[in-house]
Amino acid sequence: MKKKFFQTLFLFFMILTLPFSTNMTGMQVQAAEEQTGIENPTYTLNTIDGTSVSTKANPNQTTMLVFGKTTCSKTTTTLRNIAASNWIGNSDIRVVFIECNLAPQDEMISYAQKIESDEISYCYDDSSDIIMRVMYQYGTLYQNTRISLTTPFIVLIDQNNRIQKFLEGTQTAEALKSELDKITGTGNPTDPTEPTPPTDTTGFENKEYIFTSIDGKNVSTKATPNQTTVLLFGRTTCGNTKATLTNIAGSDWIGNSDIRVIFAEYNFASQADTSAFAQQFGCDKITYCYDQNNYAGGIYSAMFKYLALFQGDDTHMTAPLTILINKNDRVQKCFQGTLTAEELITEIKKINSSETTNPGPTTPEPEPSTPTPIKVGNVSNLKASSGTDNIKLSWKKVSKAEGYIVYQYKSSKWKKIDTTKASKTSYTIKKLQSGSNYRFAVKAYRTQNKKQVLSKSYTSLYTATKPAAVNLKVTPGRGKATLKWKKVTGATGYTVCYKTSQKASWKKLKNVKTTSFTKKNLKSRKTYFFTVKAYKTYKGKTYTSSFQTKKVTIK
Repeated sequence: MKKKFFQTLFLFFMILTLPFSTNMTGMQVQAAEEQTGIENPTYTLNTIDGTSVSTKANPNQTTMLVFGKTTCSKTTTTLRNIAASNWIGNSDIRVVFIECNLAPQDEMISYAQKIESDEISYCYDDSSDIIMRVMYQYGTLYQNTRISLTTPFIVLIDQNNRIQKFLEGTQTAEALKSELDKITGTGNPTDPTEPTPPTDTTGFENKEYIFTSIDGKNVSTKATPNQTTVLLFGRTTCGNTKATLTNIAGSDWIGNSDIRVIFAEYNFASQADTSAFAQQFGCDKITYCYDQNNYAGGIYSAMFKYLALFQGDDTHMTAPLTILINKNDRVQKCFQGTLTAEELITEIKKINSSETTNPGPTTPEPEPSTPTPIKVGNVSNLKASSGTDNIKLSWKKVSKAEGYIVYQYKSSKWKKIDTTKASKTSYTIKKLQSGSNYRFAVKAYRTQNKKQVLSKSYTSLYTATKPAAVNLKVTPGRGKATLKWKKVTGATGYTVCYKTSQKASWKKLKNVKTTSFTKKNLKSRKTYFFTVKAYKTYKGKTYTSSFQTKKVTIK
């Protein structure tokens, strides 16, 4: 009821102020004739870690504001795409998620953990309609009188604090990076002197859809380099689907590096049901995707769009529906009903003209005396999760790597810390100093001729440990409470918060640089709860300590 009241009240407010908003927009458009884009308004919003974020662009950073709801699947998909991108965490890009549905702080913290990216700032406002008003102010800049927006609603702001682009709905990381490159002019256009590669016009253009796998990862239908994609739409309750997956799982080609198999459950089975279904086949080389809630734009919708490429408006279908997509991302074949593994591999070989359907015996070539030098790909998507005395690094698996080497940049050079096996794509550095700055890197390696071959470049990041917890003392007085604490090593400042009951949400009082604070105008004989969190700012990111709660009764 509270949310609905604020939303209704705000819409009434927007209708009353609409002429003024329209006039203001006109003034901004006129100003934009002299500069590109629209002047960006400045708002200060609260984050889940008790600090604040300004919508004003930082120097040398492009800002991406993502307005959305924790309950919106399109918002979640877009944020997960951003979190899994290879550009999130770049020093010249700032991403701010702004929850516009009055979600409380604890819900927002859980949601941030679900997205799994501490490179994104998460803002919330569970007690008023401030964020809603901010979003609709940007909405009026976007389309004057429009007050209905599709979430996520994304605003791209350049380094000069000018709004350059508005976007609505689900976005891929590639599409967002393309728009960011247009703003900064850092794209990589094709060298005009380079010959243009021939265009593959066979089949149909493949439209990208993002599905969710049973292990919570994003799976794109877009073809990956040097792989044929087998996209199988089916039901967990369908005998034909089970028979086809059984054939694939037992084939001698499943797991080949040039073939990718995705099963997409289109009958809205839950994650648990789809996971149980996957276990029947005992094959981890197949990616299993599910879509329990998203009817429009999800697996069900994508299936019929693929079917329409071959049957037009005829939606009659026998499950499973199998789509074959070649290495150039062109949809080549569509099959309905049970398929054997032999039939599938035959069709895959037809698509890849370099292979014949029934290859005859070939004369083995003599083994070269000197093996071809191997190359190892660079580590990608390196991330850090900070504790008070430790930092956990994680990264994406590098194909054909035998292991990884972890380095620390110290005394102006890289020093090896440890080596991990290929099966391990994370490493925790322990016994670190709290509130301190660090730089780490990871390289992949494999062995040739008893020598270690390393990836070409260090993949590195700057990070820091969290400050230690504040040792807080609170002294009650007449109508006030005095907070004192000792200085925390490495802390940039301190955030003072309080609440009026054990179950209430924390309210931020102030960020301070000192080691004391007095809260006045408190009610006599009433109990209050206080805390102080130390925070450290490094390379545009904030690291916040754990905290203690102190309970006092005012005199």
